[in-house]
Amino acid sequence: MKIRIGYLHKLIILPLVIMFTVMHLPGQVDAEKTKQEVINDMKESPLYQINNENKVYRTDIKFINYVFITGNPTISTRSVAFMKTASISGNSKLDVNMDAYFYGSLMASGNTDITVKNDTYFYNGATISGNTEIVVENDAYIKGQQSFAFNGSKSKICVRGTLHYEGSKPDYVHEEACPQKGNGIYAQHISDSDQNDDSDSDDDSSNNDDDNNNNENQGSPSLNVNVHPSNENIIKPVNGPAEGNVDIELLTEGALQASRRQPIDVAFIFDVSGSMNDGSKLRDAKEAFANAINEFETNGHPDDRFAIIPFSTEVGKVGRRGEDYLDLTRDLNSIGSFSEDLYANGGTNYTQALEKANELLKGSDRNKSIIFLTDGEPTESKGYDTVRYTTNDCAFWDWRCEDEEHTVEALHRYTIYTNNSTSVQVKLYDNWYPRGGFTLEQVQESIRNHINEQVEKLAANKIKLYSIGFGQKENVDMNLLEELSASTGAYASQATTEFINSEINKISRDINQLALSQISLNVKLPDNVAVKADSNATVEDGYANVNMKDVQFDEDGNMKPSFTYDLPLTFSQAGEYTFDDVTLTYKDLDGDVQTVNHPSFTMNVSEKEAPTFSGAAEFENPDNVSQLKKKRSSDGNLIEDNQFTVNYSLIPKNGLGEGILSNIMIYQPLPEGIALNDSSIEVIEEEGVRYAKIPLSQSIAYNGTVNTNSEELQLSESFEADRISDGFDQITLINNQQNADEPWRLQFRTNNNLDEDISVEMVFEDGSSTYIQELTSNSVWKDKYAKQPTKLIYQNNSSLQFDPNELQAKLDLKAIAAVNTKLPSAEVRYEDSSSGSLMNTLAKPEETISYEVLLEKATSNNYTLYKTLEDGVITKLAGSNEGSKQFVGNIKPYDGLVTDMQFANDQREIVITYLDGTTKRIKLAPTIFVEDDDGNQSVVPYGEISTYSYTGDIFTFGQQLNQLITPKEDVEYSYTIYDKNGQELTSGTLTEGNTYQTTRNINPDYQKVVVQAQGGFADASKQVSFIIESKIKQPTHIDFKDDGYVMFVGEDRDFSDEVVFTPSENVDKSISSWSVTGNNGNVNQNGSVLTAREPGTVNLVVRTPSGLNASVPVTVKLKEPTSIGFKDDTYTMQIGSTRDFSSEFVIEPANNVNDAVKKWKVQNPSILSNNRFAVRAKKLGHSDFTVEMPNGKTATITINVVRDSEVQNRW
Repeated sequence: MKIRIGYLHKLIILPLVIMFTVMHLPGQVDAEKTKQEVINDMKESPLYQINNENKVYRTDIKFINYVFITGNPTISTRSVAFMKTASISGNSKLDVNMDAYFYGSLMASGNTDITVKNDTYFYNGATISGNTEIVVENDAYIKGQQSFAFNGSKSKICVRGTLHYEGSKPDYVHEEACPQKGNGIYAQHISDSDQNDDSDSDDDSSNNDDDNNNNENQGSPSLNVNVHPSNENIIKPVNGPAEGNVDIELLTEGALQASRRQPIDVAFIFDVSGSMNDGSKLRDAKEAFANAINEFETNGHPDDRFAIIPFSTEVGKVGRRGEDYLDLTRDLNSIGSFSEDLYANGGTNYTQALEKANELLKGSDRNKSIIFLTDGEPTESKGYDTVRYTTNDCAFWDWRCEDEEHTVEALHRYTIYTNNSTSVQVKLYDNWYPRGGFTLEQVQESIRNHINEQVEKLAANKIKLYSIGFGQKENVDMNLLEELSASTGAYASQATTEFINSEINKISRDINQLALSQISLNVKLPDNVAVKADSNATVEDGYANVNMKDVQFDEDGNMKPSFTYDLPLTFSQAGEYTFDDVTLTYKDLDGDVQTVNHPSFTMNVSEKEAPTFSGAAEFENPDNVSQLKKKRSSDGNLIEDNQFTVNYSLIPKNGLGEGILSNIMIYQPLPEGIALNDSSIEVIEEEGVRYAKIPLSQSIAYNGTVNTNSEELQLSESFEADRISDGFDQITLINNQQNADEPWRLQFRTNNNLDEDISVEMVFEDGSSTYIQELTSNSVWKDKYAKQPTKLIYQNNSSLQFDPNELQAKLDLKAIAAVNTKLPSAEVRYEDSSSGSLMNTLAKPEETISYEVLLEKATSNNYTLYKTLEDGVITKLAGSNEGSKQFVGNIKPYDGLVTDMQFANDQREIVITYLDGTTKRIKLAPTIFVEDDDGNQSVVPYGEISTYSYTGDIFTFGQQLNQLITPKEDVEYSYTIYDKNGQELTSGTLTEGNTYQTTRNINPDYQKVVVQAQGGFADASKQVSFIIESKIKQPTHIDFKDDGYVMFVGEDRDFSDEVVFTPSENVDKSISSWSVTGNNGNVNQNGSVLTAREPGTVNLVVRTPSGLNASVPVTVKLKEPTSIGFKDDTYTMQIGSTRDFSSEFVIEPANNVNDAVKKWKVQNPSILSNNRFAVRAKKLGHSDFTVEMPNGKTATITINVVRDSEVQNRW
């Protein structure tokens, strides 16, 4: 394939349609048009499509939305060509004789030959394959750091002039002459200087693309952020940290016009532990992975890379030879083959699988994602720990048994035996097995600590972890998976065998979509401020990092206006805290990192020693809240289970002196899609957050003194102690600071004696401090710090009396839109008689609120289910019955929460209603148009069989392009045409952009057409049927081509082709009679044929069967002579003689000719005189005699006059 681009002034070859700044277009383009206006013009322009035609076209391609050329055509444009999206393949030839602009994706393959005669601008790369060779005969410009994909040994671009590029030289650019074989762009002259788009424009430079890079993306999708504290004034308890919350509102701006995302890296992590052998799990998981691979193969970027990491007890295939995993590769076939070769055995080791994925992905600057599938809780892990354990050694000669303490800092392997939930094993350096001293809880805690460490690394490296819990709820710890994924800005899903396909497909589609990505809010933490333990934020180098989900686009290119996040913080000391380093970072659509600086904000922490509240919000029925649904059936039946209750427990604690706590209110933030189910509760909105305001009627009186029991423990560089109090078994401070980058690590273990009302404050070498959070009995706690911990303070409060000592409340809620969300932490706001207005937060429920909106259709042999869970994604599952349904596909018509789905239009459409009031329709049946004789299109109605007549030779019908069933690439439209006896005449398929044309045949008076769609969201039972009949139109007027005709005597002429019919096409052209009037023997008539006999004029009359007539005069003439002359050129006459020369005069042709003479003339009247052809000789000498005909023909002879004796037999 060769693409020659010569003298191209501005060729823009894009794998994506980009947003432009103002640019003046050269040549014959309106100088006032901007790039955006060009694109807007394109939006209204038609499809230009040529398929499989061996023809030559002379045309202009201006402001064309989509250009599809395939087959064997040759297209030559007369002027500038503007194309938004171009796909050129086969053996096509395209010659652009002036400028060419590709404002969309150019995909060139096969053996196509393209020539463009002007300079060339590449704004966003191209995908070139096959035997493609792009020849740029003048200069070429690469705008920005773009991506070119060259697939094939001869796919290349050859630049005859100078190649200009911006920034660093791309890897695919070679400064050399174009070789016969090679991949990339070749030019002997290159320049890295930026170029203006309009080199020949006199406009001010402010209109040039390169003057301001920000303007180039004006109106393009971008992000902003609003960060503010939930409450600027916070109360610190006597012996514990203050708690506060920072509200984050992520704001979207702009909209997508069209684009193609940048290349990504994806690692598939595949659980092949022994439990995957249960039922059809492994087979179903492999099938789901195959579908995910197909999603990326069909809709991905050609430069995407993928890895696959199977894991069980270790990373690698179980019992198979070959590679343990596949590193990043563009070859999806190898990924698919690798996954097919897996089988299951062994334990479940999250840690090493995540560690390997981080190792493979961390060095990439692309968007990076992991699809992590597991069917069980982690049971294996390796990691460095300081472990103290007890063994009980009994000598065989000594009946006494003594406990022996051991402390080891080394690489440990932890194993939980699932066949006995209390059996654990700890392995040291892979070869030493200490026995005893470890509880199940301790091993579980150590394994989870290892996993959290790996996920923190993923978050730090901007790697998103999408998790799938494959199995029933009791087998998979979804809370753990949700926490792990959320900390990386991704999400986790639970899937049974029935839905594994749809869940993996949804995640794959989300990863594959164009999005604003790697979104993170980074907040510098002042001293004495820490991130609350239950937060999804990570901490690195003193910054709290809130990793957010990618912002995607709906089918109209719009983003959701805003997203809300929070950052829970703790404050170990009172004071004023200023957060003056707050930045939002994200990757834009071009893959460039954007930074938004946010103004500083302040939070005040007061040590007023007022009472606080502890407690929690819990779901009344935790199992039910994850199984809410709204299900409609095609028969109109509706099942709705969307209600749930939250119970609140408020326990007052801390404080000094006496007082009253009053006006106690619970402010429960309501997630989007969740509403009140209790009309007595008020809903308010504060700074964009909806709260349910729950009043508690009781007040609380408190009195007494606070006795604080406090213990301190000094920590040295290498420290180990048995206990700080009865609740702690061991404390270890590890000094790993051989270099400045290594953190300090503190670890201790709690036991059954832990007092849950205690607080543990840790003080650092600089005097700042933090409180150790979320302490539980019988667990291992550890963390790392940039600063050296020097002291632990253990405090316990007592002797404070509250009346009552607990308050309870409840809140009835309901889901009103499909969601998969958690209930945010509730705030307790109250008045203290001595301290004024105060606020605390309550622990939120662990369970996820899951509400599905379902729509089902069941027949005797078919079952179809449409469901949506969150983010507006609609999933279709189908089978012969409900038990056999399988995943079909996913679509996302709109980025919003779905409140309802209903069938419409005789179940040919689904109407989707969204929370913001938007409605969208999903087509399930074809939308067929028919075209009348004038080219006007009309839609065939559903539910009836309409009849359409046509009078021409061709009848056209097809599928409307703007009403395609989705996903359009999965849907096939087929048609069958029957005669009036029900016999099939022909059948075939329709493709996007194509119509079917049926020609008239032997029996054209009746044909029945049946069209159906299959695949994707199509319902094959919903057919479109119509009848076509062939009819002939009668003319409205007839006439002759000319106003009159001339015939010559003896001529025959047929006038049948001289009759003109109106309209001229698809009309009955039969004649009923021909006749002649005013005929005096001038002509003979035989139907439409006249024979000219005598000069004169007649009228020829024609009549049609419908009564129309027309007449025209026909004049009969003699023929004009074609030549005249005399028999001789010279004659001699005697003086005084007269001779008639008419017998000497010759006319051609001899018959039926006009022989009339216009004039006779002698040259010298003194020598000759004449009367017509009679000539008299007057005196000696010579003179010419000339005869002239009416048509201008002349004949001349010379006559010599002599005496009698000089005449020598002249006659």
